[in-house]
Amino acid sequence: MIIWGSYAMNKKLKTGEFYCPHCSNPRNFVHKRPRRWGHLYWIPLILMDTYDSYIECQACKKTFNEQVLDHDPRRAKAAAETNLSALIGQVMIHVAHAQKTELSAPSIAMTIKDVLGLEKLPPRAEETFAVPMDKTAMLDLVREHAGLLTAKGQEIVLVKSVGAIPLTPEVSGLVGEIGAAMGMTASHVNGVLADLAQNPPALRLAEPTAAPSQGQPAASA
Repeated sequence: MIIWGSYAMNKKLKTGEFYCPHCSNPRNFVHKRPRRWGHLYWIPLILMDTYDSYIECQACKKTFNEQVLDHDPRRAKAAAETNLSALIGQVMIHVAHAQKTELSAPSIAMTIKDVLGLEKLPPRAEETFAVPMDKTAMLDLVREHAGLLTAKGQEIVLVKSVGAIPLTPEVSGLVGEIGAAMGMTASHVNGVLADLAQNPPALRLAEPTAAPSQGQPAASA
């Protein structure tokens, strides 16, 4: 008797680590592509069909389409923290220059960690503020990434960039431009500046400093 027919086999395309949406943790995966073969006596002879490939989690065995490899909350979080580090660092540098002062890289890094609530900066984040941008580039950077901050976070960035040094017209004007680049109204920025002028630095240092980002619980502005 001749035994013939067809059956499906999975071709292993690659393996690696990904963020499994089902496990909500990093897991090992296998990238597979099902193919149907015509066989004779169970020996595959003719490739009859090829199906869409998929990703299989090796922990929960759930399967996903290939786009799942592009979704990694850890990578997205690190990118957001790096972009915010650049924004805060460059804003601090420009406000310091307007105040006729200089800031060291360690002091900038310390403030960024304080504002973002980080124990350490993401890899290469310090490179984003190692060299000052020109003012136009700095404001463009603020416009690009300000959406990562809530209204309260934007206020905190302005307060921390000014620090305890008295406001001058030049500093106030620059802070106004930075606030506008963040999408803050003039009255909102003026309110922040008025609070800075009235509250002693010692009181401001006692306030919470973590700047909430979009997608996280935010304090009311």
